[in-house]
Amino acid sequence: MKQITRNFLHSAIALATASLLAACGGGSASAPALTAQTITFGAVADKVFSTATSALSATASSGLAVTLASLTPSYCTVSGSTLTIVAAGSCQVKATQAGNTTFAAATDVTNTFNITKAAQAITFTSPGSQTIGTAAPALSATGGASGSAVTIASSTASICTVSGTALTLVSAGNCTLTASQAGNGNYNAATDVVNTFAVAAAPVANPGSTGTCTAPCIDFSSATVGVEAFGDPTSAAVDADPVLSSNKVVKFVRSTTSQVWAGATVYADATAKTITAIDASKGITLRVYSPAIGEAILVKLEGGASGAANQELQVLTTKANAWETLSFTYTAGSYSKVSVFPGFGTQVNKTYYFDELKYTAATVTPPVVIAAFSKVSFDEATPPGLIEFGTNGGGPAIVVDPAGGTNKVAKIFKYVGSEQWAGTTVTIAANNSVGTIGFTASAKTMTAKVWSPAIGVRVRLKVENAANGGITSETDALTTKSGAWETLTFNFANPGYAPPLDTTKPTAALDLTKVYDKVSVFFDFGLGNGGYAAMPADRIYYLDDLSFVAP
Repeated sequence: MKQITRNFLHSAIALATASLLAACGGGSASAPALTAQTITFGAVADKVFSTATSALSATASSGLAVTLASLTPSYCTVSGSTLTIVAAGSCQVKATQAGNTTFAAATDVTNTFNITKAAQAITFTSPGSQTIGTAAPALSATGGASGSAVTIASSTASICTVSGTALTLVSAGNCTLTASQAGNGNYNAATDVVNTFAVAAAPVANPGSTGTCTAPCIDFSSATVGVEAFGDPTSAAVDADPVLSSNKVVKFVRSTTSQVWAGATVYADATAKTITAIDASKGITLRVYSPAIGEAILVKLEGGASGAANQELQVLTTKANAWETLSFTYTAGSYSKVSVFPGFGTQVNKTYYFDELKYTAATVTPPVVIAAFSKVSFDEATPPGLIEFGTNGGGPAIVVDPAGGTNKVAKIFKYVGSEQWAGTTVTIAANNSVGTIGFTASAKTMTAKVWSPAIGVRVRLKVENAANGGITSETDALTTKSGAWETLTFNFANPGYAPPLDTTKPTAALDLTKVYDKVSVFFDFGLGNGGYAAMPADRIYYLDDLSFVAP
């Protein structure tokens, strides 16, 4: 009974309390309102796959900690504020703040950025110059971190081939190899690396020197010998034998802009520019290293004693990139100058070598020395000699003056097929000379009577040293009459120019310290129209009274 009474009292109190609260307007109780907050999570810059980790930063206006999480774990992950790159692609990171009893949960902020592929590079070392017949080295090339294989390929299969890292040399030339590496999902393809190197022909067993070259043979190992190129631009110099580097030979380089008649004069004495007199009837042999079979090698003999005409012979090579001995057989004569023309008649980029110029010395009768030159009238008791060159037709002759009378003159031809430098040497003494021309500082002039079929014909007069063709001087004059005699003046103070009259290339100036005792005349020098056009037709000229104007 007591327990029932106690429970009733408690219920009554509760009811009374509830009624009181209702009367006072208390009703049911409400929780206090929460404060809003926001997240600041700035845009994240694009990343490169090679960037392993980076720090992220996000804050809440409430000051509460912000939680970062990756929404694309296959591309990126987040631990705390550390971002870790997993793969190239698009990464999404969400920032959240759940709030507490004071602050409401913040609105999530999501950042999306790209993870771009990383670069990679190849290291490919050139194997360097190689030679056919020697073991080629294994190639070595390493790539970047993609793990893709590095491949090496040849773009010059006729020179070299590649299988894996094995290099095979096929022929002489320039070998070009390219190393490549592909990319993948995380790496771009590497930039190709190209290596080019020379592959030399296999050396042959026969060098330029046979060891049998004794005087008067010239083997270019002596410090006294020399060589002088002409027909610019070309070059000739004593250099190493391409087969036996210890042997010295002449290296001759011809280019596409060389003259077709480019060559090199050989001297036994490079300082004096002389050579022991050659007995042409005994022939000459020359060791030659040519880049191809069938190359024309011409050897010319000049400076013939007693006015002997120049002789030249052309022989074709029978070997490529190998030494061979070529033989040149001439008619009788004694000569003091020899020149070699490798690749004669061509304008190509090629290199030749020659060695061991073997010949027989001639017995030479000392020439009669003429003290001084004054005039050649062509009426002399012993007719002057006329030596033509480059005319490709009938030679010059001494004839009766075409204008009438019994006077003798020189008749000279030039043809449509003549060389631009075709001319005639006038000689009255040994070694094709005329005697010493007495040039001085105040006397540098010569004259000649000329009969020309046209006005404006360029006439060149050339003086040189009969024993040394490297000592020369040239000058020009133009005809002013047609079909009539006139006297032309040649002033050697004014040089001529290289054919076809290139004014950027003057000929050598007159050197008063040198002896000039040889004279040549060139009609239509450089060819027609004063040297600026082809020959209009075959022409005949006459020459008389070639004179030195004394001071």
